[in-house]
Amino acid sequence: MLQAMREGMNSWILKTVLILLLGGAMGGLVLMDTISFWRTGVSRGSVANVAGEEISFVEFDRQYRMDLRRIPPELSQKPDVRAVVARDTLQEQMQKRLLVKATADSGLIVGDVVAAERIREYLKPLTDQGALESVALATVLQQRQLSEKALVDTLRQELAVEIMMSALVVPVTAPPQEVLDWLQYDMETRAGEYIRISGAGFKADAPDEESLQKFHADKTALWMSPEYRSFSLLVLTPEKVLTEIEGIEIVSDDALKKTYEDHIADYTEADKRTVTQAVFGGEEDAKAVFALLKDGKAKTLAEAAEKSGTEDAQIMEAEEHTAQSIFPEEISDAVFGFEKDKGVVGPIKSPLGWHVVNITATARGNVTSFDEVKETLRSDWILDHASDPLYTKVSELEDMFAGGASVQEAAEFMQIGFDNVPFLTSMGAAADGKAYPLEPAKHAQAVLEKVFAMSKDDEIKAEVLEMDDGSFIAVSLDEVKPAQKIPYEDVAENVRETWVKSEKKKQMRDRAEKIADAVRTDGKTLAAAAKEFGYSTAQISLRSRSKMHLTEDGKNAVPTEAVTKLFDLTAEGDAAALQSGDDIVVVTLTKRDLPDLGDDAAAAAVSEAAISRAMIERGLRDDIVRQFLAAIEKKYGVQVNEFSFEKQYGKAAQEEALGTY
Repeated sequence: MLQAMREGMNSWILKTVLILLLGGAMGGLVLMDTISFWRTGVSRGSVANVAGEEISFVEFDRQYRMDLRRIPPELSQKPDVRAVVARDTLQEQMQKRLLVKATADSGLIVGDVVAAERIREYLKPLTDQGALESVALATVLQQRQLSEKALVDTLRQELAVEIMMSALVVPVTAPPQEVLDWLQYDMETRAGEYIRISGAGFKADAPDEESLQKFHADKTALWMSPEYRSFSLLVLTPEKVLTEIEGIEIVSDDALKKTYEDHIADYTEADKRTVTQAVFGGEEDAKAVFALLKDGKAKTLAEAAEKSGTEDAQIMEAEEHTAQSIFPEEISDAVFGFEKDKGVVGPIKSPLGWHVVNITATARGNVTSFDEVKETLRSDWILDHASDPLYTKVSELEDMFAGGASVQEAAEFMQIGFDNVPFLTSMGAAADGKAYPLEPAKHAQAVLEKVFAMSKDDEIKAEVLEMDDGSFIAVSLDEVKPAQKIPYEDVAENVRETWVKSEKKKQMRDRAEKIADAVRTDGKTLAAAAKEFGYSTAQISLRSRSKMHLTEDGKNAVPTEAVTKLFDLTAEGDAAALQSGDDIVVVTLTKRDLPDLGDDAAAAAVSEAAISRAMIERGLRDDIVRQFLAAIEKKYGVQVNEFSFEKQYGKAAQEEALGTY
């Protein structure tokens, strides 16, 4: 993560700001039309140029594949979904660069105090595990080769972006008429009919060998052997570096235990109690409420105060406290001096008045044992003592790599062990199809991703990866065996089967379009048009837009694609054919009703439409953000290699790659 901080724009903070403030295509804010695209002005190896800074295809593809892994596997295999993810990834990368540039030019400055607080938030994952704040900071800085100033400067930039974006999201109020329009849209109901056309009954005889060979040759992405790459690998770990230093002994368990005991407070979790308290002006009122709760005549402070006739009680909501967090001191002593886990305490006098406290739950604290943190303490010690020699070696490697050395050349010169890894696929399979035991196993995927993002044409032949466990891995690409078209003779039977399947799919689509045209153009009902081909219709019951995919019993009843398309059709009698799994579905709109929101109904609807109003107001705020993004795009300039992008990541390219043409 800190590697991304070095780059200044890929951090979790900025990404969180973008997600929370801008949303995404799946979250309601569609940013698809924010950036204009041109085909010129971008080098061939880059996907886009933003404010003079290019986004390489390698960098883009790495993020795109990460984004693909975040969606369900069944969706990631759909060409249209993959194409949308690719476009969204590109949009996000361009928008981040635009925002960083705009913030830098705005002159926003974040002070040391605020930046230091953000550093504490950043270190929280380590401090929550028991590390001292100073140790956590030193660990991060040493692991990432950052000075404290560099870390603060980076966080200042990120916080400036956050401040600028927060200023854009001003409170807005949705006009009542707009809320009504939204409600009418949301409450619209539709009904329809559909038919499902399966592959049964369709036949396609295979053509002659010449046609099959042409089909094999034309489908470039099908019947390809994977690309294989061989590479050299060098692993530097803190432990390995320490063992090479004369006179250094790994810390003993006794020394670690002393460190643990010296900082036992860091490993101690205090008791916590959930309490509700009421504050009264007089002792008598407090006694009356206490008695009602104590005798079981009231279950809550609010009920007891009402039964006692007390009017000036200030009742606070239930909160979880430690002895240090509850105020004032008199309350803390009474609450945490109470022996039972639940019960009523009071009346208690404090400078604020008379208190009655109801303890509803107690969570006993505990001390994390030495055995539980021993290995973490050992790792911290090793990292602390190995950091200087480790980073010295890494710096020497990077200097040699910058001069054009490969991993093997650098390792031999520095007398460091390395491995020559045989040809593997991007998934780690060897030539025999079996998984290769690439070590360290926990970093194997990261290594493979880096290797397959490298090019033999790169001037720098090797790169260093910094891992989250404090180790460094250097890799250099040795040889590439490009993906090869598998000869027709080796896959002839599969080509024949694929061709038959493709032809049957074309016949299914043609029949579906004929039926849809008969409904749209000739005015036939779907039942009449379908009957000519032996199909019967199924009903899509009346449903609202907001609950389009649910029937009355709450279960999915019809193909999702058919219902979604039903609400896209423009008028009754309209029809459309679409893919649904391996089948083709034809759907028609038979009934469309818009709710009548009269004056009285409108007033009631607007007053109760809190969710709709919130959605509209969010949309208005999103419009402001869209306009801002459009303005900074125009100011700084955005150019996209649209031709190459579509050729590699567009829907047609995805269909060919997945074989779903």
